[in-house]
Amino acid sequence: MIERQRKAEELNISGLGDTGYSLDVEELDEDYVLKFDLTPLSGISHPFLPWNPRAIREYYYKNRLLQLNSDLQISSSIPFVESYQSYLAQIAGYFIVEDRVFRTSGGLLSADQVETMWETTVAKWHHMGMKWGQFSRPWIIAETNTTSFFLKSASDGITVSQAMQIAANITFLERACDFFLQHAAQLCGIPVRSVERPQASLTAKAVLKTSRDAAYLALLKLVNSKLDEFLALTEIINWTSEEISQNNSEYMNEVVLYLDSVFSTALQILPLDALYKVGCGALEHISNSIVAAFLTNSVKRFNANAVMVINHDLQVLENFAEERFDSTGLSEIYKEGSFRSCLIEARQLINLLSSSQPENFSNLVIREKSYNALDHKKVASIIEKFKDSADGIFGSLSTRNTKTSSRKKSMDVLKKRLKDFN
Repeated sequence: MIERQRKAEELNISGLGDTGYSLDVEELDEDYVLKFDLTPLSGISHPFLPWNPRAIREYYYKNRLLQLNSDLQISSSIPFVESYQSYLAQIAGYFIVEDRVFRTSGGLLSADQVETMWETTVAKWHHMGMKWGQFSRPWIIAETNTTSFFLKSASDGITVSQAMQIAANITFLERACDFFLQHAAQLCGIPVRSVERPQASLTAKAVLKTSRDAAYLALLKLVNSKLDEFLALTEIINWTSEEISQNNSEYMNEVVLYLDSVFSTALQILPLDALYKVGCGALEHISNSIVAAFLTNSVKRFNANAVMVINHDLQVLENFAEERFDSTGLSEIYKEGSFRSCLIEARQLINLLSSSQPENFSNLVIREKSYNALDHKKVASIIEKFKDSADGIFGSLSTRNTKTSSRKKSMDVLKKRLKDFN
């Protein structure tokens, strides 16, 4: 492109070429070519320069500075986000013309004068808060309005779908910041790679990221609040049932259906990292709720049958979490994590309460391998409540076989060790 430009200028200077000049713009359609004509300048500057070259140079320079200051003004009647493309194209066109005048007009414009023009432009942008790195004050205003709307709406009873859409909109604005910066750099002749560095990103994008994180937290809070409506475990579970159940509870079916709807919607409008955060947060909340149910004061005691029911419920949720993690493509991105791992505390607690040798929890090596998500103080409080309806832990079952009797003795050992440890 530079070589074609030089040849065109040589032809124009010698009077042999067309006075029109075309500029190919990278990354645009091949047929999209910017063209401008310098006939008026080439027809005036050369014949009149010998008469009073200084006066003509000053006249040209002053008028072009006036033109630059006029071009640098931003219209208050049109939102900047709607007019920035033509605004930057106008500034870029100005400097393309002046650079060519500097190199082809035989002294009409000096290098210092071109430099002054550019410094004037930079100073004007700095004054307007539009220096590179801060080049999008309108985006910050738009972001602030979005955040204010989000926070206000959240307190006014916003739905999960609405919160998800707001989070998606903020993510879109972040991407728009990247596009804006790259496009502005292209129009002004700045290498795209120079604005792809982290330190070159817009201030607005950093603010938007903060708002996006806040939006995800608010979204997760709404999801968890809805889950709490299904997770009234102290009322749902029969903690001292004499019947052995092989089925999961109805509440877990409702939990899975709700999570399925949330994940499906999020997959359509949110980036995968947002789906991962919301999914992990929701599943961790369920895990915490299960553990908290064992600890609550309203549950005075529970038996093996209650543990078995919750085990079935947890298996249903684990299967759903694993399937969703794979089907959404998250397993290809987060190879070290999974939705299932978010349920680890509840799973390890149920495994411990179902174990034939629960005293192994006091073995540091086994605890680190199989029960590393459990807090020993919580475990101590929970196993104190683990009693059968007859005479103690697995009391009624202990008369049935020696295996259950052995498990009861192991649990007693663990209880004593935890008491001593505490």
